[in-house]
Amino acid sequence: MKIEKEKLRRTPRRIDTEVVKRIITILHDGGTERKTKISLKAHLSYDKCLLYLEWLELMGLIRKENDANNFELIDLTGKGNELYLRYSESSSHVL
Repeated sequence: MKIEKEKLRRTPRRIDTEVVKRIITILHDGGTERKTKISLKAHLSYDKCLLYLEWLELMGLIRKENDANNFELIDLTGKGNELYLRYSESSSHVL
């Protein structure tokens, strides 16, 4: 229980769904990415991007893994791909 409270402190106070959409879309379109590239492509400060990535991981939307050079890579889970499909379907209905 203590670990979850500690992780929740490191997540954004309010979740901006537009930021979540941008991150999910970046990972869906580009595949596995490093945290720095995600923050640059999403137009977020690195610190804010880390907060969103922590939240997305807590929600089970992304997974983190290390490559051969021990860099942390971020990828969508099945649940993250489902969310992307919902976002893309809802945006196509608006147009």
